[in-house]
Amino acid sequence: KEKEELEKLTISIYVTTGEMGKLFGTITPSEISKELEKQANKKIDKKKIVANDSIKTTGSYLIDVKLDKEVIAKLRILVKSK
Repeated sequence: KEKEELEKLTISIYVTTGEMGKLFGTITPSEISKELEKQANKKIDKKKIVANDSIKTTGSYLIDVKLDKEVIAKLRILVKSK
């Protein structure tokens, strides 16, 4: 059930960017966890959030959230410029 709920969500993260939409740094699992709690009232430990690639530019990303040993939800993240 929690997997289905997470996969329906889209979390928007607004960041300061430089030229061509590049971020100053990367989006961390900790930031994703905080935004997930703030926007969707879902408390997910940052250790369960697995960013397969570094998020260094604006755009749309699918992030793995390990809910259990064999249960992995795909969470959509939208990174937008402030």
